[in-house]
Amino acid sequence: MPLAEHQVDPGQETLSPVSPTSPFDAAAFAVARRRAGLSLMAVGDLVGVDRQRVWAWETGRATPGPARLPALAAAVGTDPLQLLYLDPDDPPLAGLRLRAGLSRTQLAARADVPRSTLDRLDRQGRRRRALPEQMATRLAKALGVSADEVRRACFVRPPTAGSVAEPTAE
Repeated sequence: MPLAEHQVDPGQETLSPVSPTSPFDAAAFAVARRRAGLSLMAVGDLVGVDRQRVWAWETGRATPGPARLPALAAAVGTDPLQLLYLDPDDPPLAGLRLRAGLSRTQLAARADVPRSTLDRLDRQGRRRRALPEQMATRLAKALGVSADEVRRACFVRPPTAGSVAEPTAE
């Protein structure tokens, strides 16, 4: 499933109704906040927003922008991937990007990769062909992960016995 980006400026949040394809899992955030024993105000203080904004994230009325996601996850003591609708043990490239707190535009600039290429990778999800080595290396450096993690995030692996193949859009 492709992950959509929901803001124009990094760190800004949507105030409009959240898209059904939003990667942010409001319920997971609510559980993590309660487990951490933090009030809405306490999380807001840690992240630098007011409690109404935290409430909007928790109720799914808004989503935090990529630049806020790492701080939000740190505030509640979890990995950013735990706050997204995806498998945290096998994230797609968009998940790695969001964990790093980067918009597509920022990642494209840091990795010296065309923005259109990142858009295509997010839209198509996993590919049947491996990424070129140089691109995987540049993306890995920009994301702060290994090139192997980037390749795993972008490549469709054959299904194992008893598993269901992930649908691809090619």
